[in-house]
Amino acid sequence: MRPYINIQAIMQDFAISSGLSDLSKEPRRYLWTDAFAVFNYLELYRQTGELGLGIGLHAVNKMQNSLKKHSAHFSNADQLAIILARLSQFYPLCESIENFWSETEHQLVKSWLEHKDINDVMLVTSLAPESYLSCG
Repeated sequence: MRPYINIQAIMQDFAISSGLSDLSKEPRRYLWTDAFAVFNYLELYRQTGELGLGIGLHAVNKMQNSLKKHSAHFSNADQLAIILARLSQFYPLCESIENFWSETEHQLVKSWLEHKDINDVMLVTSLAPESYLSCG
C-alpha cells in the first residue's frame, strides 16, 4: 500500500467533517484546519498529482490576510507568516490543476472515478473558492 492512500483517506474524512464536501452542512473550518488542508493537499499533490492542492492554494492568500488582521491570536504568527509565504509561491499551479481536471477525458481515469463525488466538489470549490473560503 502506498503512503498517499492514507493521506487521501484522511483528507476525505476532513472534507466531510469540515463541511467541504457536503454543501448542505454548515462549514466547520478555521485557520488551523485550512492550514492542515493546505499542507496535506500539497503533499498529496506532490505524491500523486491529484487535485486537492488547487483548493488548498486558494486558501493561502486568505490565511495570510487573516493572520495579518488577527496576528495577536497566534503565538507563532511570525512562523505562520513564513510558511504561508513559502506556500504562496505555488499559487500559479492552481490554474494548471484546474484546467487539467476540467477536461472530461481526465475525469475518466481511475484516480478521479474512485472518489468522483469528492473530486467533483473539490473541482467546483477550486474554480469558485470565494463560495466556500472564509477566514475571519
